[in-house]
Amino acid sequence: MSGGLAIARLFGIEIRVSFAWAILIAVVTVIGAQQAAAGAPQLASVAHLLVGGLVALGFLASVVAHELAHALVGRRRGVEARTIVLGFAGGLAPLSIEAGRPGDELAIAIAGPAVSLAIALLAIPVAMLAGGSGTLSDRFLGPGTNRAAAGWLRAKTGSLTGTNALAGVVTDKSGRVLAFSFISNNAGPTGRTAIDALAATLRSCGCST
Repeated sequence: MSGGLAIARLFGIEIRVSFAWAILIAVVTVIGAQQAAAGAPQLASVAHLLVGGLVALGFLASVVAHELAHALVGRRRGVEARTIVLGFAGGLAPLSIEAGRPGDELAIAIAGPAVSLAIALLAIPVAMLAGGSGTLSDRFLGPGTNRAAAGWLRAKTGSLTGTNALAGVVTDKSGRVLAFSFISNNAGPTGRTAIDALAATLRSCGCST
């Protein structure tokens, strides 16, 4: 099976992507850039686009890994796939013949989802190191920040001219999950720093009432 653009050959299997993937990559890049801009507005637009591009590449790599798992397990079970074609919203690892036993078919079928689950589990520590949200990484892991909140705070940010907002949840030292919503108005650059410090304080206070 052919079609699309060949981008790599892994383990003797050709990886091809349909041209519709250009649209999908562009959409994911824009979304990633928007999230980066919301979490790190002080960075240049080029940096936001770079983050979006890295997110898009990560998405592409995860889909390739999913389909490659199907193909490699199929090879071990005697079912050969020489090409993987990624479509608009997924992939296809065409197999030359059908598996001879139901157990082999089951192993091939679950290989992809198993790899996707493993990738998701590996991403959890990364998200925790990023302060509970990738868009907060610079705000709770950077110099002069309260690092004790990293991994325990999950929130959404908002910013307009002269206004900053932070709303979400944080687990305090006693294990309680606290919800919060802070907003600063006409406070300049110190406004965001102040609401970040308040949110971090909730983590360290061990509130009992």
